[in-house]
Amino acid sequence: MGESIFSKTTSGDGKTRRMGSWEQELMQRHSVEQSRIDIWEQQWEARKCLEKTRQDEWERELLQRHLAEQSRIDIWEKHFEARKRQEKKRQDEWERSQEDIRREEAYRREQERLRENKWQLEEEKRQTLGLHWDALIADPHCTAHNSREYWARLLNTVPFDYNWLKPCQDIPLVIHGRSLKTTRCYINENVSY
Repeated sequence: MGESIFSKTTSGDGKTRRMGSWEQELMQRHSVEQSRIDIWEQQWEARKCLEKTRQDEWERELLQRHLAEQSRIDIWEKHFEARKRQEKKRQDEWERSQEDIRREEAYRREQERLRENKWQLEEEKRQTLGLHWDALIADPHCTAHNSREYWARLLNTVPFDYNWLKPCQDIPLVIHGRSLKTTRCYINENVSY
């Protein structure tokens, strides 16, 4: 069996030697272990420092990307607002032009209507220029107390397409000095002019 570190020795010198060598070996082992711990701690600190550097770089890059994206968003929003203003301006101009067109069209229609009315009035005046009532014919019997019917022919009627009803209703009859409008108008086809 081998000798153990704790074996008893009879000589005093041997014990001291063995104890000294054991302490020496223990100190060496402790020194080697401490060196390994120091190296491991240095490596750990280096890794922590490297990781901290990477983390800082990543955060800086992330911040730069965020700022770049925010800048793109701001530029896009400015362009969008400018386009909205341009579109609103174009829309307002289009609506004004449409309103102008509607006003011009309404004015043109009104002018056309006035021109047609004027032409119609002038045509009626031309056609009614020679119209007049023939001698009145009184009904021999009264239709009611102090009431009698009268007939008259409208003379000098004009073209076939002329609306004879309007002058018949508009041209008054003079009966016993009073000017009266007709109560009914009709065409008697048996009467020749």
